[in-house]
Amino acid sequence: MRISFVLSLLFLALLSLNSCVMDGDDADKEDILDRTVLVYIGRDNDLNASYEDKRDAIIEGWNGKGGNLVIYQDLPEGAKLEVVYRKKKENVSRILYEKANENSADSQVFADVIRQTVAECPANSYGLVVFSHASGWLPDATLNSPRSIIKDNNVWMNLPDFANAMPDGQFDFIVFEACYMGGIEVAYELKNKTNYILASSAELLSPGFKEIYKTSVNNFFSSEPDLFSFFTDAYALLGEEGFKSATLSLIRTSELDNLANWVRRNAQEMEYPSVTGLQVFDRNSNHLFFDFEQHFARLAVSEYAKQELSLLMKDCIEHHSGLTTYILQEMFPYLNIEYKKTKWAQAIAN
Repeated sequence: MRISFVLSLLFLALLSLNSCVMDGDDADKEDILDRTVLVYIGRDNDLNASYEDKRDAIIEGWNGKGGNLVIYQDLPEGAKLEVVYRKKKENVSRILYEKANENSADSQVFADVIRQTVAECPANSYGLVVFSHASGWLPDATLNSPRSIIKDNNVWMNLPDFANAMPDGQFDFIVFEACYMGGIEVAYELKNKTNYILASSAELLSPGFKEIYKTSVNNFFSSEPDLFSFFTDAYALLGEEGFKSATLSLIRTSELDNLANWVRRNAQEMEYPSVTGLQVFDRNSNHLFFDFEQHFARLAVSEYAKQELSLLMKDCIEHHSGLTTYILQEMFPYLNIEYKKTKWAQAIAN
């Protein structure tokens, strides 16, 4: 019996050592374990020099309540996964692992980080924040350069690999601090992974969400994640002084199938629709990101169908109409082929 008692104490001690939430001086039992938010920062690229205080801004803004904050950061000098917790009225961190060299654009690394986060910091719900370079759904070798999401040196993670790395229904929300992720192709690829997506249809201006984290990161930890407040704070703060801009969309993924159904029923099929006069969200000479509603409204078979589309957009996009879409263009045969492989293109095919 004495041996069993000692082993039980040892087991409990090990559990306490591995627990994600620390019993610091300020721990409030009513506020913990509701949600775990994983922040995945991919900075092993040319973003490193100008975004060195991204992690610090997130930690500075968090009040230590409402759940667990886990940060993965990949820098040129190495990668680190850490849990941030409150102790003596200050936020401190516990390192889960450090590696001298890791490829944050490897979908297996991304999947392992998610698994370890869930295992170390179990919660009632989960959120994901992703910071890195990105270019929406675009595949590798787009316009002679690799593209997609999360860049590590010259390696990128493709969108399907990013989606497949996370279990269905894993996240209540995904926030992209990255360019061009507010497209229908991205949202539809992730519709089974998360309830909400907060993303930009265009490029994000420096310094990104840094100042917003300082004032609004706690919105991720409210009993119902308050993405709308984070969204509106972003509009107030995003961009450098004198040059403010934001093209953020808050997307409800449960409504995306309704959009796909509308397109199948009501949009005229055209091999190469005209792109003249459409709102664009990229500043390249060859445009690849067009306004979703404007494009499909022009293809609507009737005025009634056009009005129906407008109502569906209001159900899907809250407070912003910035979903983008790719349009088949004769000059981009490779992109046309790759676009037809996306889940969105397959969902709307007749």
